[in-house]
Amino acid sequence: MELSNFTFKLLFIFLPGIIAVIVISSFKDNDEEKPNMYQFFINSLIYGLFSYIVLYNIYGLINVLFKTQLKMVFLDLLWNDNFSLDYNEVLYAAIIAVALSLIISKLYNSGAIFRFAGKIGISKSTGAFDVWNNIMRKKVQGEEPCWIVVRNKANDTIYEGCLSECSTTHNEAELVLENVKVYKNETAELCYDIDSVYLSFQKDNVVLEFPRLEQTGGETSE
Repeated sequence: MELSNFTFKLLFIFLPGIIAVIVISSFKDNDEEKPNMYQFFINSLIYGLFSYIVLYNIYGLINVLFKTQLKMVFLDLLWNDNFSLDYNEVLYAAIIAVALSLIISKLYNSGAIFRFAGKIGISKSTGAFDVWNNIMRKKVQGEEPCWIVVRNKANDTIYEGCLSECSTTHNEAELVLENVKVYKNETAELCYDIDSVYLSFQKDNVVLEFPRLEQTGGETSE
């Protein structure tokens, strides 16, 4: 087998794993470390093989249920010149890889993997790389609206509103609040109401508070 032919087949065989790594990386926060070339290759190999294993079991199940003779050829392609590339097989494995990568991304970004690891005593990690990221992930992904108070003592200003969006990186602290009330920090005097506001600030210049809320109205309980 010529090297170019081998390389061509190898690329297509592990294409599902490459797709999976790209999809998973695209759903990570910007500040999270991206895989280097060595990690990219290893991850592509693992995800690709797992996709083909899933496809192999699907073929086996179809053969049992419908008395067919479906056969996978991807391993034979590496060592046998007489086998031709089955593009449908690669396509099916790629679809499985995309589904697999979406599931992994959901489990990772929701923190489910780390909560499970914590319950069985493997790790205490939350999956977040700092406290800001950890808190904001939980607040934004929560089912209930998150009301927040932003105290900027340097500007003598308080912003109280419902958290709509936020940055998840440690470089920038950005928030978008809705149904906002703006107060003076010293006197708690209401200055004005506004539908929404975008805030960008240094984290050491403000204090964030998450008030206890009544079940209705979004007003803080006394």
